[in-house]
Amino acid sequence: MRLLTVADIHFNLRQLAWIEEVAEDYEAVILAGDLLDLTGHVPIEQQRRTMRQTLWRLSRRVPVLAVSGNHDVDGPDGEASWLVASAAPRVFVDGSTVAWKQLTVTLWPWSAESGHLPTPRRHAADQGPWFWVHHEPPARTRVCRCPPGRPEAGSSALVERIRWHRPTVVFAGHLHESPFLPGGRWWDRVGDTLVVNPGSLHGDVPAHVVTDLTEGTIRWVSPLGIDEMTLDLPTPLAGVA
Repeated sequence: MRLLTVADIHFNLRQLAWIEEVAEDYEAVILAGDLLDLTGHVPIEQQRRTMRQTLWRLSRRVPVLAVSGNHDVDGPDGEASWLVASAAPRVFVDGSTVAWKQLTVTLWPWSAESGHLPTPRRHAADQGPWFWVHHEPPARTRVCRCPPGRPEAGSSALVERIRWHRPTVVFAGHLHESPFLPGGRWWDRVGDTLVVNPGSLHGDVPAHVVTDLTEGTIRWVSPLGIDEMTLDLPTPLAGVA
């Protein structure tokens, strides 16, 4: 079972085309927020329509799990109503918890930072890994490094949730440069939880992470290099195809 994770696409149509091209090599595609680009030249409503159509088209090839980022918000309470309205039988969005093949994935919306979102409950896969997706990475980790001169970033609320619920992996994004800065990298840990930020660069192929639950590995691929580490998975998942 292989999962592809990408963050901060920012309406890069070349990178979206690449995701569609390779999607069938994976059992699911995870999009960790900022699908849209508030600073772009394409009107935001047109971006929403195009992205919704892309999510639906992509879901005909593979299940899609997408969370909102700060560029995706369209409501006063930090919600991305257009993304919620894009939910479909194989498109899972903000607030969903999805379980299959002993894997559970919880999709945290950007508005979770308000503290009003109830804590998700696990589905039937209690003995398998639990993955979270949240656009902003946990604070005070090496996956939330900022360039010099920018204020410290990262979510302290997410750190507290991670320490309490101990998910297996948290996928994030938001801080594009973090894996490429001195002192930063694409992975770190909060307690025994692995936290991941693939980063974001311009180009036709996005920086991305491939999680292979069969092999028990997680690999970061970017134009600047490839890195791989062993993923500590519960025994019941070993050998799942």
